[in-house]
Amino acid sequence: MPVTNVESALAEKFARLLPHLNERQRRLTVAAEAATLGRGGVSVAARASGLSRPTVYRGLVELDEPAFDAGRARAELDPNRYPQGVKVADQELAALRIKHHTFHGEWNYTVHNQQRAQHTKCKGYFGTRPKILVPPPCGFGISTARTGGGK
Repeated sequence: MPVTNVESALAEKFARLLPHLNERQRRLTVAAEAATLGRGGVSVAARASGLSRPTVYRGLVELDEPAFDAGRARAELDPNRYPQGVKVADQELAALRIKHHTFHGEWNYTVHNQQRAQHTKCKGYFGTRPKILVPPPCGFGISTARTGGGK
């Protein structure tokens, strides 16, 4: 296949841009260019980027889907060590607004921001942005195990 001016311009653009993007962003960027080119655009964009045509087609499908929610919280591994067996009183646990998820709610839950900063052992730690902590960094884990009224 002959290389066109459009393909060489795209190849230069992709060579500078794509190394700075993650896999999904590369797929979406190349697919957007392919869509702009119209008929034959998938083949041209695939050759210029080095991505396979099925990958570009997948990107075209993803472009038609609802946008990814960038404000969503992401879980991160916490490499720190924390003491085990720290008891949380019933009153402290009840003060937290915990929403258990449908899938394995005993492990997957959201602690809502409004009440988190008021937890006596974590005062001042939590900000206003939602974040999932695995395990919580204030030295104890929140457990649904009851302590007998905090005794």
